[in-house]
Amino acid sequence: MNHVRKTFKYPKIAMEMGIQEKIYLKFIINKKGMVSDVEVLRGEDKYLREEAIRLVKTLPRLKPAKLNNGKVVSVYYTIPINFQLN
Repeated sequence: MNHVRKTFKYPKIAMEMGIQEKIYLKFIINKKGMVSDVEVLRGEDKYLREEAIRLVKTLPRLKPAKLNNGKVVSVYYTIPINFQLN
């Protein structure tokens, strides 16, 4: 979430229109620790959806998940990104 906070850019058009929304994304952290298969589960505004996808796709390489036996596996994650104007 620190990466999301640092690279977050509120879309100008959504800001001008006063659009606020929580976007839910689903994605995979694969066996190599890379993000793949990013998908919006919930969210209406086109510009906020695009920014949420961009944020997740720019995540740095992560530590992949391991089973108890040490086998590295791909894992689905779901996160909300809250677009809120102050």
